[in-house]
Amino acid sequence: MKPSLSLEQQAQGLAQQLKLLESYLEEINNRENMSMKAIIENKASIEAAKTFSKTSYKDALFPLGSGILVKIDEKPKFFLNVGAGVTIEKEPEQIIEFIENRIKEIEDAIKSLGSQKNELIQQYNNTRSALNNLVQQGNKNVW
Repeated sequence: MKPSLSLEQQAQGLAQQLKLLESYLEEINNRENMSMKAIIENKASIEAAKTFSKTSYKDALFPLGSGILVKIDEKPKFFLNVGAGVTIEKEPEQIIEFIENRIKEIEDAIKSLGSQKNELIQQYNNTRSALNNLVQQGNKNVW
């Protein structure tokens, strides 16, 4: 038979759980913030792509953000960085569709993070409540 933990040991264990849950919540908040910034950057890229597709400049290459470049010529050319130093040419509509899909993926990730966050908050509150109960039990045993 396993010896039972003292109230102090139980309280220490719950306090450690609270610290761990706090760090998880902080990580989720950071990820949500990064995701929101990514959405803003992607939306700005869409607006820039729309603007540049209607503009005529000669031989200039501009980064739009989100791994997208535009070369301003008679007809603007858009390039998408697909990783490993590889860039491919895309039509403006394809770039906009790509970014809109990316925004949707980020929004889905934010929803998932929100669900994880809610679960952690509930776990945190339950753990905190259990710790408070232990402290109250300990105070009753002292008096």
